[in-house]
Amino acid sequence: MHRFPGAPDPAWESLNARCVNVRQSLGAAFYLFGFLFFAGLLGAYHTIGSRTSPSWEILINFQVHFLFAAIVFLVLVCLHVVQWIVATLLQASVRKLHS
Repeated sequence: MHRFPGAPDPAWESLNARCVNVRQSLGAAFYLFGFLFFAGLLGAYHTIGSRTSPSWEILINFQVHFLFAAIVFLVLVCLHVVQWIVATLLQASVRKLHS
């Protein structure tokens, strides 16, 4: 297949498209988790049938929700950093290849 000088390599274009898709997926996962987290916080006030005081039960429910949120946000940030590093290395390789 004949390519013009300076034309991007299809393999690099494919990798770049995958990086963009991963970036968009991570953004969507972040927003979806944020929505589900705040929707789940509404259930923290349900203490029917609890033997402890309602205020203590609500605090425990908040603690569980916040711990879960911290872990999920940490995982999402780690995935974002890995994606960012891979995209940066890919762009640097393309620039180096075309210079």
